[in-house]
Amino acid sequence: MNSNNFKPGDILRARHRELRKGHHPIVYISGYSDSEFVGAMLTHYDDTTRNVKMDSAFFQKKVGYENTYIVKGKFMKPEEWGPFTKINTLTNDGLSFVNEIIKDKPLELFSTYFRRNIK
Repeated sequence: MNSNNFKPGDILRARHRELRKGHHPIVYISGYSDSEFVGAMLTHYDDTTRNVKMDSAFFQKKVGYENTYIVKGKFMKPEEWGPFTKINTLTNDGLSFVNEIIKDKPLELFSTYFRRNIK
């Protein structure tokens, strides 16, 4: 378990990068338990019904984040996908933006979210 080494707004890469596991970058939101933490998911998929475009100014390192979206969901991220590596950090405005997008979303596994939102 290493998610307790991070703070809200840190952007993480999972060791397990399979499509249905830690493939996308994770925004660390908060701790949850010894086996999971709360995170948000970044993507480059521009499905604006399920994702919201982010401004590159929301990221401390701008390179590679020009066309980034936040998925409209709040997800349980298993520690077993780690260890996690910090790859970037959101600015204060970026973290506020993400928290506003996900604040009323149910806390769930991505697989549950995916099944509910599949087209």
